[in-house]
Amino acid sequence: MTPKINPSVWIAAPWHKPPADLAELSPPIISASWQPLRQAWRVAGAESGFQSGWARISWEPQGLWLESLFMGKAPRNRALTLNEYTWELGDICEFFLQIEGGTEYLELHVTPENQRLQLAWPVIGQPLQAVRAGTLPLEKFMIPQTDWVTSAVRIAADFWVTRTFLPAARLGLEQLQAGQSLRGAACRYDCTSTQPYVLSSTAHFRAPEYHAREAWHSIVLG
Repeated sequence: MTPKINPSVWIAAPWHKPPADLAELSPPIISASWQPLRQAWRVAGAESGFQSGWARISWEPQGLWLESLFMGKAPRNRALTLNEYTWELGDICEFFLQIEGGTEYLELHVTPENQRLQLAWPVIGQPLQAVRAGTLPLEKFMIPQTDWVTSAVRIAADFWVTRTFLPAARLGLEQLQAGQSLRGAACRYDCTSTQPYVLSSTAHFRAPEYHAREAWHSIVLG
């Protein structure tokens, strides 16, 4: 039986300043403002090695705050510079975002060592399929600016957290406002278990295909 796609609404709350220090983000702070990551494509339940994770999106007029908290010991990724193929090298936190009706969507990876992969994909055509087929280089869609976003990571004994600020301009907007609608999802590659990796996401995918935009959340700025 194939799981049904069930897009859900994700309400992004206004960002409250001053921001909590990353050291204050730990499992006890998880509340309704955080979305859990699951394996919705598995009817029989999560696979062996699955570890809990959560993600939160907050906003202010200047941009979005993207946060994750993932359980797991000793996360690691071998990427050493910007825009390496992080998903082949270890643990990653991954966010996908698109302005509702926009002509492109963003893909952002953050590793436990705070290295990033930054991509912008056009929604017209089949660029992802072309990259996978080897007829287009992934580098064509990479964003090379090191200051395109700002990100920070903290690794604790049995979990790790990320926080990224994405300026509104990266979404093609001068500023964000309440009621604005986006689409997106938070996803994970977990290599801290005994398996090669375990995938999970906040979105209700039919299969572990993170680019399946029809299953992404409707993200509303509350």
